[in-house]
Amino acid sequence: MMRAAAGWTRGLFAVAVMLGFVGCDDLDNFDVEVNDQTVLQGRGVLEGLLGEFPQLDGFTRIDLAQSAEFEERGYSPDDVDHIRLTQLVVRVLDPDGQDLAFIGEMRVTIDNPNLPPLVLAVQSDFPVGDGEVAFETSRSNLKRYLLGTRSSITFEVEDSRRPPQDTRVEIQAVFDVDINVI
Repeated sequence: MMRAAAGWTRGLFAVAVMLGFVGCDDLDNFDVEVNDQTVLQGRGVLEGLLGEFPQLDGFTRIDLAQSAEFEERGYSPDDVDHIRLTQLVVRVLDPDGQDLAFIGEMRVTIDNPNLPPLVLAVQSDFPVGDGEVAFETSRSNLKRYLLGTRSSITFEVEDSRRPPQDTRVEIQAVFDVDINVI
């Protein structure tokens, strides 16, 4: 009886050590983060609508299978069950104190040459004083969009003005990758 308990204890210890190395995340999930920055030009004498949001290099030609997270773990696209956008945040980096209230609505879509465009997130609440806004995401399965072919994520703004001054913003997207480990 004592021998069985010792084996069971060693087994629990091995699982605890393994979870510690993984960072206590799910064993079959990992996150891939994509960040990019752009400068939104401040309004001039003849203020116009913000119009098209500047193209962000980090969100064009996205293929998550080429990311460091995949390479470090040794996974291939065939190992993936699902990919979901779990977090999308827009934040002002500069100047201090600038908020995002000049944006009326922002729609984020993913485009792939082989698939129809898909809306990932929409935000129409950019309160005065908030320099960081998190979006509600669609949680759609993006596996077909983000593995094997190059997709791009587009940010469209409507009913927006230019900020009072040049404003550097960062956009952070976090994708949850669910791996089939069995």
